[in-house]
Amino acid sequence: MTTTRVLLIAPALSTALREARFGEAEGAERTDGAERAEAGDPGPGVDGGLDPVGLRQAEAVRESFPRASRLYVSSTRRCRTTARALGLDAGTAPPLTGPAPCAMGRWQGRTLDEVAASEPEAV
Repeated sequence: MTTTRVLLIAPALSTALREARFGEAEGAERTDGAERAEAGDPGPGVDGGLDPVGLRQAEAVRESFPRASRLYVSSTRRCRTTARALGLDAGTAPPLTGPAPCAMGRWQGRTLDEVAASEPEAV
């Protein structure tokens, strides 16, 4: 009998996650911070990948992480960066179909407290 082992890995921390900000689905329309993003600084609410702490955490377990015979990775930059930091080749992973990350629209980059202060009826 063959045993199949499935590992589900949450992506490492990003600045947006650490600050509890609504993020952005990759490819979603940016509603603020677009100038920073175009300049290479995605800002707090955009899927800018991992923050330095998240990257170090993922790299710290790289050597003890088991190799995968099959790999599936979300299309978000944070997930792909986590996979690379773990030594997994996210570039060879087939594209995933199914539910995509949520686009946060005008809430993108904002905390729940910020949204509640400006749009109390929305929360």
